[in-house]
Amino acid sequence: MPIYKNDSATERIEVLNGNNRRQTLAPGEQTETLQYYDITDLTKVSDLPYINPVAAYHDESFTSAGSSTVVLTDPFIAKVRVQKVSGSFDIYLQSASNSPPVLKDWTDGDYPVDIIIDGRADQIVIEASAAGNIQLVEIKSR
Repeated sequence: MPIYKNDSATERIEVLNGNNRRQTLAPGEQTETLQYYDITDLTKVSDLPYINPVAAYHDESFTSAGSSTVVLTDPFIAKVRVQKVSGSFDIYLQSASNSPPVLKDWTDGDYPVDIIIDGRADQIVIEASAAGNIQLVEIKSR
């Protein structure tokens, strides 16, 4: 989250602060923001702390048909991206008993898919129909 300072002598400048709330900066005042700005008299003081939307990567490999459970680092993670696949997979939230799967017969020919989590699950169950590899990426909300 970059930090910006209002370098104007008299003007007040409105930004979205690090809590995603509108904040009006008086002259000389500074704050962390959630985005980068290009506004006259608003000077970037620092790039730190950096914003990184990735919370974790999970690489799962299967030597044959089987099942694996991935425990999420945070059940309130915004979403899980399913990508880098070789093989065919069914993906379930919480349990393979939670049918139908959120992704069915997902293969390397399919595009990456985002599964919205937002507190709906704390684990993902992957069922492989044969040998293969799959990567899950936990993506944070702001």
